[in-house]
Amino acid sequence: MEHSITSSTNLAKLPPSEAKWLTHKRHIWRLYIEEKVSLSDLVSELRTLGLSVTDKQVQYRLNQWKFYRNIKGETWKQLGTVIKWRQQDGKKSEVIHNCIRLERTRRSKGTYRNTPPTLQKQNKSADIESG
Repeated sequence: MEHSITSSTNLAKLPPSEAKWLTHKRHIWRLYIEEKVSLSDLVSELRTLGLSVTDKQVQYRLNQWKFYRNIKGETWKQLGTVIKWRQQDGKKSEVIHNCIRLERTRRSKGTYRNTPPTLQKQNKSADIESG
């Protein structure tokens, strides 16, 4: 079955060009990551800017650009290991994700949640000692 893209209804459904996406990339970053705007509100905002997009197109683009709000479990495990090594060397650590410094409470919660149960007691005592 052949598709004709000559009608105006089909043209409206074509995804935006790469160049159009790139012109809005920083704006999308600011709204989605920094201001924590919901996906549906982000789509609405992009439509007001003249970018005809769907929720799935925006979600795909966010994933493609690696614009993640949440840190994956495997990353937390790696962070926990690095933080533990630095604590053993007497160093303090700051975690920056998506150019935003994470608060100590979020860092502790994320690393603790993704640490195997046998190591949680060791990490908890290290957190108490470090302050």
